[in-house]
Amino acid sequence: MSLRYRIPQILLVTLLALVALPQLWYPFGFDQMVYAACGDVIRRGGVPIRDCFETKQMGVMVMYAIPMLISQTAWAVHAFTLLWQAVTSIVIARVARDVFGPRAAWPAAIVYWLMYAGINYWSMDQAETFANLFLLLAFWQVVKSQEPRAKNQEPRIKNQEPRAKNQELSHLHSQSSTLNAQLFFAGVFVGVTFWFKYIFVLVGVAMGAVLILRFAFIRPRLRLASWLLLLGSFALGALFPMLLGLLYYALQTDGLWTLQLQLNFLRENFPLTEPLPPDGMARMILRFFDNGADVSGDFKRTLSNATAAAQVLGGGFPLIIGLGAFGFLRAMIQPRPQSARVAALYLLAYLLTAIVLCIWQGNYIQYHYTLMHVPVALLAAAAFATEDTQPFTIASKSLFFGLYSVFFLAVGLLVYRMTPLMIDTYDNVLVQGKPLRQQYIESKQGAHLPVSEYIRDKTGPDDTIAIFGDAPWIYTLSGRRNATRFSFVNVWIKKRHTPSYALYVQQFADGLAQNKPVYVLLTKADFPWLNNDYIADYKLATPIYNYVETNYAYEGENGPFLLFRRKS
Repeated sequence: MSLRYRIPQILLVTLLALVALPQLWYPFGFDQMVYAACGDVIRRGGVPIRDCFETKQMGVMVMYAIPMLISQTAWAVHAFTLLWQAVTSIVIARVARDVFGPRAAWPAAIVYWLMYAGINYWSMDQAETFANLFLLLAFWQVVKSQEPRAKNQEPRIKNQEPRAKNQELSHLHSQSSTLNAQLFFAGVFVGVTFWFKYIFVLVGVAMGAVLILRFAFIRPRLRLASWLLLLGSFALGALFPMLLGLLYYALQTDGLWTLQLQLNFLRENFPLTEPLPPDGMARMILRFFDNGADVSGDFKRTLSNATAAAQVLGGGFPLIIGLGAFGFLRAMIQPRPQSARVAALYLLAYLLTAIVLCIWQGNYIQYHYTLMHVPVALLAAAAFATEDTQPFTIASKSLFFGLYSVFFLAVGLLVYRMTPLMIDTYDNVLVQGKPLRQQYIESKQGAHLPVSEYIRDKTGPDDTIAIFGDAPWIYTLSGRRNATRFSFVNVWIKKRHTPSYALYVQQFADGLAQNKPVYVLLTKADFPWLNNDYIADYKLATPIYNYVETNYAYEGENGPFLLFRRKS
């Protein structure tokens, strides 16, 4: 392709990059602080979950550990995540082109990238963020495994479907004598997501259900042994990374025991919040129509009103979802490209499963909705499904004109919602030249910095600290190791009726006794959560309270933190 045609593409990619660029200057939200603390543990040679408690699995912690090998900053993690999203966008473009035709590639990539670009700072860099790529690859491999591969295939004509079905049967027969490599790798990608969140495997289960239905539909002409072998390829692929993960933990001291403790905790406390009634569930699911369920950015109070005002027509999400609905219907009705109908069925199962997982998890936080981004982006791209050999008529040209009009309006709204953040970043970084520290101080997470700097000045690089509360960013900001395996306490410290409570309190106290942190920090009331006071919980956690009261002396306050220093 000549430079003349490359220049518009280069300009478009540059614009898309600029829209997401403000994310580099976002502070960590609470979840990101936890993952960073665990990533730092892994970077130092620790074992995820065993040495750093979390309710999710090790995948997201490993993703944080990768950039933290280079720099232990939020900037590095955000940059790595944006690169990951860029790769996902490129792959989604390739998938859209493969299953829906060349016109679908750019819309899929642009929609996926822009949906994530405007995410709230609390919801970025999450397990869903990274798992989307693996689920996308799983979907692609499942669809490709069922494409006919007839040699010297003639150009497609109107009355093609019987021939296409025969080609598909011939392909399945030829592939079923051995394990199907594409279904095996589809299973592998699904199995990888198991180690981000166990429940992500249900997306693979939904794909497997569609696979079974398709095999059942053509079973009269497909041998049962062949059918089972194809399904077995998918299942074996999924089991492979699961077993590798279990082997990793089996080789670690107390590794499998730690996983059992985590499963016990999840069983005792799931869901972590009370489920809503059906009408409440419906209202929360419909939040996805409004900017993906949350205000863009919103990491400092001076931006809250501006970012909310920039969300016109739901930030473009209703238009994207409308394109997705039309794309599904178009893929199901029109006979070409041939892969579109099969892909649309899998995407519908994928999307419905993502919605079910959002409901099941109970917490309607924007990052739970992120799991919907891949199927929504691909279904929206399906609205543009066509083939190079497909002739254009006046009707088809009119249809595409309308579709592109809706698409460009949606893109404009997705970009517009980010203008307050782009302006704020330009003003702070280029005009005022504020260092990153000052920008964090001005954010909603600013209270973490002064106490982190105080601890760094008062301790040595090999010293440890402990925090009774929910302020895990202090560990990475100060560069000091956590003396316990708990970087936060909110999900278990108030569950005194559960068996896990006594065990976790004792583990916390044992970590203090074993590692003898220089400082123990206690958070004041209403930090970081309103209407919450951990001081009462601290006093009720007798082994922790007794150890600190005996071995530490109160040193003073620093913002919302009470500091206790070890007695000499």
